[in-house]
Amino acid sequence: MESMMPPPPRIIKAEVSSSFLKVNLDDGRSLRLPLSNYPTLQRASEARRQAMRLETPWSLRWPRLDYDLGVEGMLASAKERTDLVDVVKTTRNSCPVHRKKASRRRAHAAA
Repeated sequence: MESMMPPPPRIIKAEVSSSFLKVNLDDGRSLRLPLSNYPTLQRASEARRQAMRLETPWSLRWPRLDYDLGVEGMLASAKERTDLVDVVKTTRNSCPVHRKKASRRRAHAAA
């Protein structure tokens, strides 16, 4: 017989500073996670870091960074895998389709 795992706690409130991500959960826990665990957030501008939203009751999203964090990963103190991030960035930069899209985004931003 399979046992059902209870869902992870829900995010009540989240805020991000230049050094930490603070998350309050509905089970009473408060997490204070160093941004050094999340280099994408650490390297982002303050404006991009603050453009955070609650994607689901269990995850946060930074649309301008194309970045997501889930409660289960935060509770496990999981760190961002920068080796995979670098592979994706390298692949995107070498792909003609991604280069063309990036070029159009830069042109649109300059207009």
